[in-house]
Amino acid sequence: MRRHTLAIMSTLLVALAVAACQSMSSVKPGDGRKATITGKSYDQVWDAAHKVAVEHFDVREQDKARGVIVGERTMSSWGAGAWVGTYITPPQAGASVYVVEVVRRKKLVTNAGEQDWEYKVLRDIYRELGLPALDPKRDP
Repeated sequence: MRRHTLAIMSTLLVALAVAACQSMSSVKPGDGRKATITGKSYDQVWDAAHKVAVEHFDVREQDKARGVIVGERTMSSWGAGAWVGTYITPPQAGASVYVVEVVRRKKLVTNAGEQDWEYKVLRDIYRELGLPALDPKRDP
């Protein structure tokens, strides 16, 4: 009986650990932090977002035609890692306004130590575009 209970407990722990993990496919636009950018071209916004992604992450997906960059932050002393997606809309030249959304998904849901990548990525995109600095208390 004891062996049976141990097997059930082990199976439950493994199931919980797997359920607490997220993958790159869980990164989708819709509930991230957003910033509106005016006075810049699509190419300028894309180039800034791409440069920032390469600076902070291992880029796993990039599609300029769709305005999508998804990167992976691997495990470090600061946390268990994260998936971070940057989405630019509309993904085309000629718009007067671009919205950049950054979505972060911790690799482990239970990880409390992962950095605020949504704010950091937007802050660095603003820096690359020469825009005024974001205020973390007021801005996106």
